[in-house]
Amino acid sequence: VQFVQFNDIKDIAKAEIAWNEIINEPGKSRVEENINMFKSSGTPDSPILIHDNYIQGAYAVSPAADKKYFGGGLMLGDGSAKTLDAAVGFIRAYRNQIVSTSNQGIAIAAGHDIEAYENRVISSGYLPGGTPIAAQNVGLYVWDLYGDKHRKTFFNNVMRDNLVGWARPLISPTA
Repeated sequence: VQFVQFNDIKDIAKAEIAWNEIINEPGKSRVEENINMFKSSGTPDSPILIHDNYIQGAYAVSPAADKKYFGGGLMLGDGSAKTLDAAVGFIRAYRNQIVSTSNQGIAIAAGHDIEAYENRVISSGYLPGGTPIAAQNVGLYVWDLYGDKHRKTFFNNVMRDNLVGWARPLISPTA
């Protein structure tokens, strides 16, 4: 359940996801990531461009209680690959506004030649009524989640010049 997901689309030229307004409300919608690039790639001369989107919200079914929600704003590199041809790659995400997503704002968990820059990622960690979001995690991450660096499919991934205002409220162990 995404707004947009590329699923195993390889070497696509002139692909662009731009100028969208995506609004998810807690208790009314449930996306994983709003935009997910799963084992998909642009080309060295024509990377997939994700820019100038406004993304608000990404929540578990029960955002105040569910600590195991893994969705968020943009998942730019997703899916383990055994070979370079199978890996996600050649993606640029810039000038996106990501507001109040759970777990993460922008993530690169796999792939190569992925860059996120000049984005704004903002989240207070609270639902509109003031209740903490249980699955609140991080604003940005680059993490070789699948251990693909050993397969030489995780490299040249960069996050730079992003503005992040991200809070993770303290939640009591009894909550």
